[in-house]
Amino acid sequence: MACEEKLCRHIDETTVATMLALAERHGCRVLKEACFNFLTLRGNLKAVVASDGYGHPKSVCPSILEELVSKHSSVQY
Repeated sequence: MACEEKLCRHIDETTVATMLALAERHGCRVLKEACFNFLTLRGNLKAVVASDGYGHPKSVCPSILEELVSKHSSVQY
């Protein structure tokens, strides 16, 4: 839990995709939610998709991308 909390404080465009895959793989619910919250902030998802790190969760945990799309589509701008 301590590691999960520390990781939550270091989420940015370059780390979020890898952290999301890590959270999914190891059942880190708090980290996963923090990553989703970060991605739903205006402009963050677009920046992450354009980055090199986006392919990692796409290949490792494709189910999280479905969940992300579902969560992101419900956000009102």
